[in-house]
Amino acid sequence: MKSKAKKIIHLRESRYYFWLNPYENMAFTRCPKCDKKTKIRKICLVADFKKSKLLFMNLQCKYCQDCDLIIVKKVKLEYLFRNMFCDNENDFNFDDFFIFGTIDRKDFLKSNIESIPSHKAIELVYPFKDLLKFEVRYGWRKD
Repeated sequence: MKSKAKKIIHLRESRYYFWLNPYENMAFTRCPKCDKKTKIRKICLVADFKKSKLLFMNLQCKYCQDCDLIIVKKVKLEYLFRNMFCDNENDFNFDDFFIFGTIDRKDFLKSNIESIPSHKAIELVYPFKDLLKFEVRYGWRKD
């Protein structure tokens, strides 16, 4: 009788906080957490597509170095995913995607040259420390 060995996936340590910006008209040139200026960085993000395929993306993102926060516009990702995966605009559902971490640039470049099996690719991922949510409040307020 053969025993089935369970595969244990060892993820790397957590890196970065992540916020998917739902506001189309706000670019957040200042960090919503600490109010310091954000910088633009190219970061290799990892998305899970329909809970079966990993997608590596090298995107320009807003980044706050002090808070270790990555900000990506939801509209930008929707446009990218719609163009990559959908023939018809009605076929697109953003809920099929889940962005959960980053990979090193060298691993991203290696994945473009040769295909990496999914069980090895998941070991290259640095999961996010936390997924944050910010709300914009309009109107007068006290400091």
